[in-house]
Amino acid sequence: MTPAMRRLAIDSPGLLDLPEPGRLSPLLARLIARARPAGAAGEVPLAVPLGLSSEAAAGPLSRLAVEPGSSLPREDRESAWVRFDAVTLVPDLTAVWLREPQRVDFPSAAGGGLAEELARMFEAHGLEWWRPEATPGFGLLRVPRDAPLPRFVPADAARGRRLDEILPTGDDAARWRSLINESQMVFHQVRGVLRGTDRGAGLWFWGAGVLPERTRSGAAVAVVSSEDDVVHRGLARWARATAPERAERVGVHWPVAGARDPAAALAELEHRWLAPAWSALRRFRLERLALADTGRCLELTPLDSWSAWRRSPGRAAVGS
Repeated sequence: MTPAMRRLAIDSPGLLDLPEPGRLSPLLARLIARARPAGAAGEVPLAVPLGLSSEAAAGPLSRLAVEPGSSLPREDRESAWVRFDAVTLVPDLTAVWLREPQRVDFPSAAGGGLAEELARMFEAHGLEWWRPEATPGFGLLRVPRDAPLPRFVPADAARGRRLDEILPTGDDAARWRSLINESQMVFHQVRGVLRGTDRGAGLWFWGAGVLPERTRSGAAVAVVSSEDDVVHRGLARWARATAPERAERVGVHWPVAGARDPAAALAELEHRWLAPAWSALRRFRLERLALADTGRCLELTPLDSWSAWRRSPGRAAVGS
């Protein structure tokens, strides 16, 4: 925590999808019990709790993953975007498991016809594949801004989980489920693109949303959890981020689901961010704390931190 910070948003896939309250740490149980559900539709990005976007369904900003410059074509700003990554899929006797995303140079010659097959697949579903000259190691699909989009599970939250538990749900989910199935057949036909393709591979879709409105203030920063986290680095550039010690609004991307050691990741999150934020709220030094997960967001103000009578609204929101 820094003296200048007034608002903290923590985007943590898996944080609000934890076990029953009795198995939570005392601090996290207290935070969830006293928090209030914040309006959020679809996937919750850092942009919303940081106040960088007026649209509650702005998504995790997949178009920012290519780290755009200061100017973008109008069609980029007026479109919605869905990101896709290649993933390894491992079947066993009970289910198919999503193991890990992998970077793929889709348009390259090494793809062995992969790009052509995927382009035909997307075209058959009425989707436009945005294909830059320099591939970022994943793909982006352009869809109309007002197109119905389902709820997607982010790649870092999907890792290590059963496929049937994390498939898209909601509006137009059938089309995206069909794409996941068809992509597996494409990868089966085009072998040698991914390591471990003998175990199965396909595409994972996530990151649906529109670009947020730019902020006129430089008093915001996205704190990323790794150098590979290009989406949130892109958000930092989009928000014209300043240094953390001078930031009034700070965003932290800290996945719990999919971490090599979820318990250790959660413990470090509590030590570095949740415990100082709780102390700052109780001293009225922090105006707002937002805890965001896939499709859900909880918020606390200083008054909420002192609301000892509030016991269940946060857990109700988590289970919704």
